[in-house]
Amino acid sequence: MQPCSGNLLVYLEIDSLSSQLQYGDLLYLDASVMPIQRQMNPNAFNFAQYLHYKNIHYQSFVRTGEWRKIDAHQGNFVTTQLYQLRSNLLHILETHISDETGFAVASAILLGYRAELTEEVVTAYSDTGAIHVLSVSGLHVGIVFWLIELLLSRLSSHSLAQRLLKLSLALTGIWLFALLTGASASVLRAATMFSFIIVGKHLNRNSNIYNNLAAAAFFSLLYNPFLLFEVGFQLSYLAVMGIAFFQKRLYSLWIPENFILNYAWQLTTVSLAAQIPVAPITLYYFHQFPLYFWLSSLIVIPASGLLLALGILLFFVAPLVPMFSSVVGKLLDLLIQFINGAIFWIQQLPGGLLKGVWINYYELILLDVLVAMVMFATVTQKVKHWLWCGTLFAAFLASQAVGKIIHHVNHEMVVYHVNKTSVIDFFDGRSVYSLVASDATPKQIKYSVEQHRWAKHANKLKTWQLHDTLTITQPHFWMQYPYFQFYEQRWVIVQDERWQNHTDSLRVDGVLILGNPYLEINTLAQTFQARIFVFDASNNFRATQTWMKACHELGLNCVDVRNTGAFVTQE
Repeated sequence: MQPCSGNLLVYLEIDSLSSQLQYGDLLYLDASVMPIQRQMNPNAFNFAQYLHYKNIHYQSFVRTGEWRKIDAHQGNFVTTQLYQLRSNLLHILETHISDETGFAVASAILLGYRAELTEEVVTAYSDTGAIHVLSVSGLHVGIVFWLIELLLSRLSSHSLAQRLLKLSLALTGIWLFALLTGASASVLRAATMFSFIIVGKHLNRNSNIYNNLAAAAFFSLLYNPFLLFEVGFQLSYLAVMGIAFFQKRLYSLWIPENFILNYAWQLTTVSLAAQIPVAPITLYYFHQFPLYFWLSSLIVIPASGLLLALGILLFFVAPLVPMFSSVVGKLLDLLIQFINGAIFWIQQLPGGLLKGVWINYYELILLDVLVAMVMFATVTQKVKHWLWCGTLFAAFLASQAVGKIIHHVNHEMVVYHVNKTSVIDFFDGRSVYSLVASDATPKQIKYSVEQHRWAKHANKLKTWQLHDTLTITQPHFWMQYPYFQFYEQRWVIVQDERWQNHTDSLRVDGVLILGNPYLEINTLAQTFQARIFVFDASNNFRATQTWMKACHELGLNCVDVRNTGAFVTQE
């Protein structure tokens, strides 16, 4: 044993003891520590890289009885107090908001607490382009800044002491909110920018939005350089840059005289301006784009501002004036129901989500250069610069077309790494034939399989159960369980005892072992003369180790998907 330090991602089995753990508790673990598992499926989300940028490289799965609490109150004092404050505020929200969905949304918007959010709610807000509301962002910090300015406007600024008091209160309020809500990249950006504005205002200096943005980025990266690789950091700065550059130009195209129309157009231009530089990175990371983002913004932005004001008011009056707090809580509850209802209504509108779009890293760079060139051409108003914009866009379209042509002639079989179950895809151009185990869930398929299908530009999907006894006949694909053929490759599936019915040796290209069948490798090798034996992640870990050892002793070519990742073979 030797001393070490660092960050460890620990998964504790949920029970009555683990549910009571608090920040600052010191635990003794009697469990294995393993490296974070690398990306196991092609084009899937790289969780190991995501944690790498958070300086987390090891994990541990701890069952009941493999840990014990040996001390408490060992955390940072300020963080402990912030967690306690957040816990008290969450209790206030829970008391005044009866609906579970409403409480989850209010907790996320007001305090950055997302643990209660269901996948249904997150999907609805994501599909409508309002997901930024559920993550405390610059919008929230801006509203808090406006409220603080409003409250402090009554204080006189004639003496130096009063100016310093206003400055201290304003900065404290901004950073207390930022730390209380988790200090995400976008919140840090906004808090830093508003801090510069507050200080500059008290020094009678006007601030430049671009210098302010650059300074906020510099100091944020000085604090944590890995913030540069966080999607939230990139989206936040690009959105603010887009608003600063495009919003006034878009607004000047049409200035309605009607007050309501004018306000609605201002909100719309803010949304459009933010999306112009954000769109490429949204497509690159999330492979989808919400087309009704402007409509959700018209509802969510003003409503979330009012919600934040009501929430802060509720937190102040709840311990002081319980009777008044019930009125504020009821208003807050009704407002959240309105916001949720509007979001779910927008989600149901037809054609609201462009999904399954795949762009590679070089196409992302191409689109980013295109946005920069559009900004440059907007300033210079020279024809040659607009021609460059057209050339860059044409190059992007050509790259997309070439990618689709390449994948159209590509034929590929993929045995995915899906824990404790099986999914096999056969890509025939833009068509994909999929064999799926009956216990594979839609969530497993979404996170392990879906993005590779998008990367292959597959738009025609046909799915069958792995144990289906019907004969499947498709162009270049045939299956009669347990045999299948894809182009010239012939395979056999070993999933139960039926493989033992063969007395003569059968020559195949590969044997796919699924679902923990009872077998002896020696007998299997005599029954099927195969070029390769593939064990997928549905098999027991120890059984697979035994089989792999036997294969190596017999000199058989074998692959363990659990260790090597998805097995991919091209025709």
